[in-house]
Amino acid sequence: MTIIVSGAGAVWFNKKFKGRTFFLNYRRASLILFALLCLSYIAEFIYCRDIPLLSGFTGTEAAYLDFGIPTFHVIIVTLSVFYSAYNALMFFQFKKANNLAAAAVPAAYFLLIFSRGLLMFLLIVIVLLFVFDKRLKILHYVCLALLAVIAMWLFGVLGNLRSGYPWNDSGLIMGSASIDGNAYSLLSPFYWVEEYLVSSLRNLNYNVTGAAANYDIKQLIYCILPDFIAKRVFPSVEYSIILAVENLTTSTAYIYGYLAFGYAGMAVSFIMFMLIALFFCLTRQLGTEYKVISLSILFFLYAMTIFDNMPFYSGYSFSLAFVFCASLADKKLRKNKSPDCEENYKLEVSTENSLRLKTAAVVVLYNPSEKQIENLKSYIGLFGKVYAADNSDNGFTLPQELRGEVSYIRMGRNRGIACALKTACGRARDDGFDLLITMDQDSVFPAEECENILSDLESLDLSGVGLVCLNTTEFESQFKDKPDVFAVETWITSGSFIVLENYFKTAGFDGELFIDLVDFDLCRKFKQAGYKVLVLKNRVIIHAIGERQKKRLLFLKVTFSDHSPIRYYYRYRNDYYLYKRDREFFRVIHRDAIKHFVKMLLVGSDRRKKAKMVRRGIKDAKKGVLGKYRDGE
Repeated sequence: MTIIVSGAGAVWFNKKFKGRTFFLNYRRASLILFALLCLSYIAEFIYCRDIPLLSGFTGTEAAYLDFGIPTFHVIIVTLSVFYSAYNALMFFQFKKANNLAAAAVPAAYFLLIFSRGLLMFLLIVIVLLFVFDKRLKILHYVCLALLAVIAMWLFGVLGNLRSGYPWNDSGLIMGSASIDGNAYSLLSPFYWVEEYLVSSLRNLNYNVTGAAANYDIKQLIYCILPDFIAKRVFPSVEYSIILAVENLTTSTAYIYGYLAFGYAGMAVSFIMFMLIALFFCLTRQLGTEYKVISLSILFFLYAMTIFDNMPFYSGYSFSLAFVFCASLADKKLRKNKSPDCEENYKLEVSTENSLRLKTAAVVVLYNPSEKQIENLKSYIGLFGKVYAADNSDNGFTLPQELRGEVSYIRMGRNRGIACALKTACGRARDDGFDLLITMDQDSVFPAEECENILSDLESLDLSGVGLVCLNTTEFESQFKDKPDVFAVETWITSGSFIVLENYFKTAGFDGELFIDLVDFDLCRKFKQAGYKVLVLKNRVIIHAIGERQKKRLLFLKVTFSDHSPIRYYYRYRNDYYLYKRDREFFRVIHRDAIKHFVKMLLVGSDRRKKAKMVRRGIKDAKKGVLGKYRDGE
């Protein structure tokens, strides 16, 4: 029954969260917390006058069970798990060395104190954080299987060492389990894993068939409360567990529920596990990074219920409390930091900073015409460097006369505007630039205004800004009553200066979107991270969105921008995909998409084919199929 219910829960979870876009914000490793943890580790070694790993190597039995300062030890190890997991996630997403170092130190501490359980706990959580946003391929599964085999072997080796035996002597576990064979075999450490698994189920079966349930409500409540609470509320409660083998004490998480209230007690334990998982899946109090970490921790705790009541052992589960508290604190900090989007800005010349911002430009090319190549040439000399990110798939090569003037980025094929811009941002950061203006190949930059624009940028405090955008001929009339600089929720990609330092504190462009709503998605990430999107009202680029059409519908004139059928696919796929993941932010955009679709059906051209592509886009979004459109699938 537990397998059926758990399987149904997994299907529901997969349907609800599959393909979700995760918006992560970069955070450096906290040096204060790092220092406090290191000092705590040293304090525990001094208090116990022992380093269990070193004791194991000297041939004496390591005193790992009683290691640590009472009460304080639980807080330290669970905080260490959270701190390491958080920084591991930051490292996997943003590749910063300070996060890697911060993640490694708690793992080293767990190794030194000879805690196989905590070390396995942390390493499995870190592996889950590594793969959570990956599309796993066969090679990934092979590597994970190989890693699991190595981990099981090391689990046995550490068991030998901490029992006072040589690393290659598995005599203790083989003798306890009455296993005949060579205790010094290279494969003998695997017996530790095998016996732990078998003995847990064997002990549960011994008690179900040979012990009577007590039907004691206190025992039932005891087994579903965190142990540090249960021991204080019900200090007299004890369980008499029948062991098949004296030294092998694991009996699964359900043994306590059975002894307390029979099969009904086992069911209550399982229901509690499901409710906890449901809470962490559905709560809105957890930011994305914290939700991912909490679910990874829960995965381990529930997987380990085959051994013991892990979700209620505070030495493991208390790390979830740190996840929850950190998320609430982070949320409050961002709320206090994030300013009002309607705040007006004034351009004031700064006298504190006389150094000019280093600014580069990127133009995304796709099978460009001669006119668009001439447009690319117009950027040369205006900025510190001009990047040409080439998505062409028609064999286009950059003209020889531009080779020394433009930094050419060959994408190899049409990988979409998001991938091209993401690559250019990385290049610009590596080349030491502060700002990167992104331009479409057919947009026209006002070269005569370049010095004024750069002066405007230097007059702004960009510490809380993600994008500074130029106005466009498309929107110019809509904002004539706005101040010279104003904040918006969203803006288009072309003509936007990306503040690179702040950009790399977000997840950046999502290459899976390919094209359409890439810019709005980035604005969403900046807003979540507490950065504004600003517009310079009086600095205007020539830019048109689609082909403007005016048609008459009865007595009404309908004006809308039409696109090719494939663009309808991308627009409505990405609209549905993003709207389902953040309804509040994309509500207006989603409503406009519906209006545009109705207009297309009423007065658009090639309506049947475009409607078909819209249906296909929404269908793919529901399945989490993103990236470049794949015809015929």
